[in-house]
Amino acid sequence: MKRARIFSPFGKGGRGIFLQVAHRENPPAPFSKGGICFPFGGLVVLILALLSASPLLAVTGSSDVETVYIVQPKTINLRNRFELGARFLKNLNNLTINEMGGNLSLTFHVLECLALELTGGYFFLRNNSVASEQLATPANGGLKWNLVDYYRLSWLAMLGIQWSPLDGKLVFHDVFLGRAQFYLRLGAGMAGLEIADPSFKGDARLSLDQPYGFVASVGGGARWYVANHLSLTFEVSDLIQMLAVKKSETPGGLGPASSGIVQTVIAQLGVGVLF
Repeated sequence: MKRARIFSPFGKGGRGIFLQVAHRENPPAPFSKGGICFPFGGLVVLILALLSASPLLAVTGSSDVETVYIVQPKTINLRNRFELGARFLKNLNNLTINEMGGNLSLTFHVLECLALELTGGYFFLRNNSVASEQLATPANGGLKWNLVDYYRLSWLAMLGIQWSPLDGKLVFHDVFLGRAQFYLRLGAGMAGLEIADPSFKGDARLSLDQPYGFVASVGGGARWYVANHLSLTFEVSDLIQMLAVKKSETPGGLGPASSGIVQTVIAQLGVGVLF
């Protein structure tokens, strides 16, 4: 009979143990009296090794590391607060019509990321940037331009909703600069309308049977709260209208009726006061 010592590192306390296995040169048949065959002996050794490893596994399975969650409160709270704003307006997409104005807005922050806004604006400067050379005379076949493109806004009254998917603090070199929001905006309301007379440069306009109409708005912007009661806002919005011009509304009634979707892109820059 030969004896072998097998070292197992999984002893109590991690010190390791020696397992002694006896092996006969002429082993008896499996399950016979006097011993067991080698496969079953190897199984016994494996079981003993696993049993000796259980204390070490119990130690390594446990963890002394604690997870700590730190919740930082918002430095500037918006929920259930009103914000009164004043902004400068300028159209961007119409090179023929020049429009500038201003508006006042009252915003109620329902949640930190959701707000309702009531806006009223007036365009104090609105004129033709250039005069058209295509005059409305019977000799040249009447009007050559599409008068729908010469619509311009005189005033705005809208109700909108704002949603802010991005919201956070502005920090530069560990210096807190305020709270910033990037928001999307949807709105609808009424707008004052007039048609610039394309034959003249300046504030010349045509008379309309209905000088107002429905307007929808979609846009987005950024708002920077530099203090607990002061904000700066920049927004770009697209005012969308379905407009039409009757033949009787054209100069001298010579032009054809026209209709179409008119989009006016407005840039807004202003300040707001929270209370």
